[in-house]
Amino acid sequence: MKKIAAACLLLFLASAIAGEMKPYPLQTCIVSDEPLDASRHPISINYQGQEVQVCCRECKRDFKNDPQKFLKKFPAAE
Repeated sequence: MKKIAAACLLLFLASAIAGEMKPYPLQTCIVSDEPLDASRHPISINYQGQEVQVCCRECKRDFKNDPQKFLKKFPAAE
């Protein structure tokens, strides 16, 4: 399990360093609208080259179940 998590982290970092991912434009969780705080350890997701951040595993699950529902928030932020 730790090897899988480490591999996922390496893939995330490699894509971020390569500049392939657009930065996340919001200061809040895309699902719950809760403020993202480093002490809460937000979760970053690479969704089709766009970085998305959520505040918890439940929000990650909700996002992955229906990403288009939440991605509608992006145009308002830009």
